[in-house]
Order: sequence, then C-alpha cells, then structure tokens
Amino acid sequence: MDKAVARAGVLTWTETGSGPQGQTGVITAAPQMWGDVILAGKETPASYHLAAVVDDALQGVTDVVRGQDLFWATSIHCLLQALLGLPEPTYRHHKLILD
Repeated sequence: MDKAVARAGVLTWTETGSGPQGQTGVITAAPQMWGDVILAGKETPASYHLAAVVDDALQGVTDVVRGQDLFWATSIHCLLQALLGLPEPTYRHHKLILD
C-alpha cells in the first residue's frame, strides 16, 4: 500500500453529500487506513473496489451516489483511479435507512 500511495501522491475527492461525521467538499483520501487491499483472488476474480472503479470508467459515470457506509471506501477508489489513469467522478454519500 505504501508504494501505491507514494506513486499516486495526495488524493482527494469531491463530496457533494456528507460523510458519517458530516464531511463535505474536498475530502482528502486516506487509502493507507485500509492496509493492503486484495483486488482479485482465486475465489474472487475482481473485488468490489476494482470492479466498481473500472465499470464506472467504462460507462462514463460522472456522479456516484451511495450510502455513507461506503464513504471511506472512496479512498481506495481514488487510489485505483489515479494508478489506472481513470477519471474521478463526483461522489454523493447519503444517510442509511436503518429501520
């Protein structure tokens, strides 16, 4: 992870919704908080992170809307987008319906 983060440099994303603690605006990504992330394996040809990032880029997705439970996963997505030379969409995270 350290080499990937060093290669990508400082990563940010634009948040138009809000994170779990109300974060909004330009968010500094912290992919290193995840440690090494498995992107593919024998039982899983592609992880959610890799599949989502590549699929979004291939489809020309410009805005991603999803629950706050995936807010911090956006750090991994920003890292993959930077390393793979893919465009970065704008993100909007929303509160979860819990009951």
